[in-house]
Amino acid sequence: MQILENIELKDYTTFKIGGLARYFCEAKNREDIEFAGRFAVEKNIPILVLGMGSNVLVSDSGFQGLVVINRLEGLEVLDEGKILVRAQAGELWDNFAKFTVEQGLSGAESLSGIPGTVGGAIVQNAGAYGQACESIIQEVMALDLFESKFIILSKAECQFSYRNSIFKSSNRRYLIISAVFQLSLDPGIRTSSYHDLANYFKNNSSPSIVEIRNAVLDIRSKKGYVILPNAENFKNAGSFYKNPVVTGEVLEKIKSIVEPLESKIELTARPYYWDLGSNKYKVAAAKLLQAVGFAKGYIDGRVGISPKHSLSIINLGEATAMDVVNFDKKIRATLLDKFGVQLESEVEMIGFN
Repeated sequence: MQILENIELKDYTTFKIGGLARYFCEAKNREDIEFAGRFAVEKNIPILVLGMGSNVLVSDSGFQGLVVINRLEGLEVLDEGKILVRAQAGELWDNFAKFTVEQGLSGAESLSGIPGTVGGAIVQNAGAYGQACESIIQEVMALDLFESKFIILSKAECQFSYRNSIFKSSNRRYLIISAVFQLSLDPGIRTSSYHDLANYFKNNSSPSIVEIRNAVLDIRSKKGYVILPNAENFKNAGSFYKNPVVTGEVLEKIKSIVEPLESKIELTARPYYWDLGSNKYKVAAAKLLQAVGFAKGYIDGRVGISPKHSLSIINLGEATAMDVVNFDKKIRATLLDKFGVQLESEVEMIGFN
């Protein structure tokens, strides 16, 4: 495996933004990953693993370390009795979702169409429509850079939380090699809990996992979130923001501002907040953005809001990372001033101070 120098990262991210990687390589097997780990340790430089680069914003100054493109691919059923499937970290996530559905296994059909690799989905604890990585993960194999050895982490050791995991918060200690997922023969999903799916299956109370997968692909495609052949998409990193959790008092302030505008921001079609108990409510960030003027198709210089979905910041051409950062700051400041809500990014910021 070759270690290259000064490679443009914009060619390896879905945002099509990013400066140079000081060092760069593409790993196709465990030996390559191990070699990359040793290289980074010996040079005392940080290491960054990318799959499709679908959930990151790389700074204009790039990454002053080693960038590893994970190309480890492969899917296999390990134990039909327990319905275990092993996926290599560089495998496309949607290939994994498709594979499980084709095997008649449930647990990942609602995660269809999510861009990125298996490794990236685990790092982010990707989730949609009632399913998430943490609900089906059994164990993860990774290279521990601190100990210079391969280890197995259980689901509990992965420390999953909303759009987070130990792999995202451990200062890049672990390089994911593969994961074992436990699936089910029972779909078990209540589509009525999720507006998009409930509306899609209003005349079908018991959709099959194949029908659910196809529905999710169709829904995500209409939002510009599917990076597949023949699917319309934009230069973006998916949902840029997490849905904020607020107190009942803050929710009342939000309702007093947002609900009079519901005919303009499509609030009548679906709920926009959910009761989590203990005076906590999750609020749809997309609705808050729309309420303060950041509507679908909004343009701010070389960046803007996707015409397909309000939570997606897009690169309209030759945008820089700072264009995105400044637009992000503008959005955050506006929502903080209007609602008292502090948005959190779902996108990982790479190479920024």
